[in-house]
Amino acid sequence: MKLPARLEYVFSLAEKSALTSDVGADHGKLAAALVLSGRAERVIASDVKEGPLSKAEELIAKLGLADKVELRLGDGLRGLETSGADQAVIAGMGGELIASIVAASPWVKAAGVHLVLQPMTTSPELRRFLCEDGFGILRQGAVLEGGRPYEVFAARYTGEKRACAAEEAEIGGAFEGDPEAVAALLSKKRAALQKRLIGAERNDPGEAEIIKRLVAEIDRRMEE
Repeated sequence: MKLPARLEYVFSLAEKSALTSDVGADHGKLAAALVLSGRAERVIASDVKEGPLSKAEELIAKLGLADKVELRLGDGLRGLETSGADQAVIAGMGGELIASIVAASPWVKAAGVHLVLQPMTTSPELRRFLCEDGFGILRQGAVLEGGRPYEVFAARYTGEKRACAAEEAEIGGAFEGDPEAVAALLSKKRAALQKRLIGAERNDPGEAEIIKRLVAEIDRRMEE
């Protein structure tokens, strides 16, 4: 099963699982790949739109995986409290939406539940939520698809709730992945910070100093 680069990286951070919940399943390729590879014994794949779910249904039927992949029309991880799911993959949506899905699903805090998260936007907000709600980020990586960089990370509940420092939220820790992808992701973050700096220098000197510090940290990493 050939996956797009972004989903291939998501797949690489998934662990061996008895039952994985794939939220935002779209065309069903990731769910199929998880089962075909043996990475997941079963998958519950959900999407809020009927169109993509119909395509996923066609793919799953074609591959003969209907007994391994259950498709559901719906949003988030609700209804899985007693399913025995030990992994959740939430990819292809905004970081704030991912945070709200995780927040609405207390069962993901159970021991051994592994999360793979791929925010398309607002990753700082997602990182802040994870820190403040007691989740630890285990691994994080960067990947290029269509010339655009994406970040993907794996997390697990630790119970250690803490404030998230600006560097950790806005930039992240050490990224795994192709050096070109990491450089592109850091450049993207730098450009966004530089854009914010223009307004901050006019309206909030304190915020401007924080942004300058973040830009300097990105420059340091890119020089390494």
